[in-house]
Amino acid sequence: MPRVTRNDYALRLFNGDLGLCLADTDGQLRVWFETADEDGQPTVRDFAPGVLPALEGGFAITIHKSQGSEYGHAAVLLPPDATSRAVSRQLLYTGVSRARHSLELWASPELLAAALANNCPRSGGLPDRLRG
Repeated sequence: MPRVTRNDYALRLFNGDLGLCLADTDGQLRVWFETADEDGQPTVRDFAPGVLPALEGGFAITIHKSQGSEYGHAAVLLPPDATSRAVSRQLLYTGVSRARHSLELWASPELLAAALANNCPRSGGLPDRLRG
């Protein structure tokens, strides 16, 4: 499943858009995307692979790369190591909130409890910089 990694305004394809590789009626490989037409209405369009912006393939993406995207169904698989500091309440929220209609959460009860207990507030330093 190809995923666009760079915006292409002329093609109206944007970072994070997911496509599907299928042959057209002539047997030629095309990459199909659900996009918006000129009026903003949803439509499906196909492209020759060579004209597309930067793509990366895969069957799954990280929670980090999913930020800003929404999916009809999402599956969140947390790592089995319950002591991982990377597993946090914020990471779990970001993953779970990607699903519009349904969600599968794959985690042990212990890991889920550890993730919910691990609150990692943002520390970008912006408030300190604004205060001077």
